Amino acid sequence: MADREGRLEHRPKRIKAEVLPYDNCNIEKLLRQLSDKNFIFIYSVSDCKYIQILKFGLHQNPHCKEAESTIQAPEIPVQAPDKNGSRPADSLNLIPDSLNPTPDACARAREVAEKPYGKILDDLNQKAGTAYRHSSQETRRLIDARLNAGFTVDDFFTVHTKKVRDWLHDPDRCQFLRPQTLYGTKFEAYLNQKDPQTSVSQTTVRNLQAAQNVLARRAAEREAANAQ
Repeated sequence: MADREGRLEHRPKRIKAEVLPYDNCNIEKLLRQLSDKNFIFIYSVSDCKYIQILKFGLHQNPHCKEAESTIQAPEIPVQAPDKNGSRPADSLNLIPDSLNPTPDACARAREVAEKPYGKILDDLNQKAGTAYRHSSQETRRLIDARLNAGFTVDDFFTVHTKKVRDWLHDPDRCQFLRPQTLYGTKFEAYLNQKDPQTSVSQTTVRNLQAAQNVLARRAAEREAANAQ
């Protein structure tokens, strides 16, 4: 998202779509908080707003063939000296700068924390009577693959409902009510599976009508016999 100099356009909606697509959050507020904590610097050039990721070069190693930045560098203000004539030392942090989380690392960590692994697995466990854990890396990988393909949490719920209905009481197929099967390559097919037809077939209608006719004829015969 950022160029080789750690600069990007200040476009909150686009940033949210790329960094926190499934998080119901105020991205502009988060950007302001990052700015307040000196992780990023927000600036304007010719009425266009941009973001500079501070200390970007300390944590990133852009490829030598990556294009040069087309965004003008900001004029980052120097922190004013305190009343004693000195500036706060970086060493006051007491943590090596290389160990401090970058904004990108913070965003990735938050994205993992906010992803709906628990919500999805809780729904499956409740409907299927299973006990799958959302901490499983393999299960997370499968969920991520479907989310990255554009499927929603509600899509997972729909797949759970349909396949539990089809498989839960089938001794041969109930074993497939598991993430490896449900969230694999057939996920979309399961999602678009048509619900069973609830209308009565024409054959069944004809059989019912024939049965009613037999019963009516027998009733008429009994009434005729009683009348004699």
